[in-house]
Amino acid sequence: MHGTNGSFVKWGLDPQEDALRAGAKFSDPGFGEEPESKWGELNIAGEPPRKIRTAAGDYRGIYANVRDAILGKAKVEVTPEQAWRTTRLIELARESSREGRRIDFRP
Repeated sequence: MHGTNGSFVKWGLDPQEDALRAGAKFSDPGFGEEPESKWGELNIAGEPPRKIRTAAGDYRGIYANVRDAILGKAKVEVTPEQAWRTTRLIELARESSREGRRIDFRP
């Protein structure tokens, strides 16, 4: 992702699915964590690049939130607009990569 003051580059995919397929459990030590080689890199103009540790994944919380919202116990944490915006950014990133060109995004 490139912005006016810098860029953030992230490698790899969320490790949760592969870990679950391999028999891991959410309660296992280190579940959802990524090796440093998969961490993102933040580049801000005028500063040296730095690695940003990926937060350990645990997507069960989003399902619990949707359940609680349906039951009227909570507001949804991810709004439909936020979900659409994220999906649109992924689509644009793929298009940019496929076409080898920069695509501007203005929400």
